[in-house]
Amino acid sequence: MALLLDDADAYATMARGDSPYGDGGAAQRTISAILGDVVAAFDPSKASDQRR
Repeated sequence: MALLLDDADAYATMARGDSPYGDGGAAQRTISAILGDVVAAFDPSKASDQRR
């Protein structure tokens, strides 16, 4: 913990870490699917790129 407080580079690396929970768009895709809209398949290999 002290490392993150004292080392700006270590903090920056930790702050932008990938989320194991996907891209944050699941709710919107679910709503779109329920409404009958075409929904692109989720590609977890691109999840970290889509969030940024």
